Amino acid sequence: MLAFEIWINDEKIYTAGVDSDLGILTSILSWTKRDVSQLPVEVRSEVSGEELKLVVNGQRNLGGNQFENLQWKGREVRQGDEIRIAIIDANRVDAPETVTKISPKYVRPKRSDIILH
Repeated sequence: MLAFEIWINDEKIYTAGVDSDLGILTSILSWTKRDVSQLPVEVRSEVSGEELKLVVNGQRNLGGNQFENLQWKGREVRQGDEIRIAIIDANRVDAPETVTKISPKYVRPKRSDIILH
């Protein structure tokens, strides 16, 4: 299967992949800076003002209109870090941190869903 091998500063973090014939695999590197004072008081302590983060997500088609969302552990990164994503063919991948079934009742058709069928 096609997989993303994730490396940060020459340390292999994990290999992520979707073990089904149909699916989606994404890797997002994001920088966020927010004015925490503008957030509701009850969430200010839970949110950082600035963050750099690498997130890897996937969606597995279980057949028909049944899907699972997959999420591997996000990683905080710092300025100067080197991130490498090797696209490989893998026999096995590391388990995601979370797997969430998606109920067809709550899935609105999107272009990406149409592409998976």
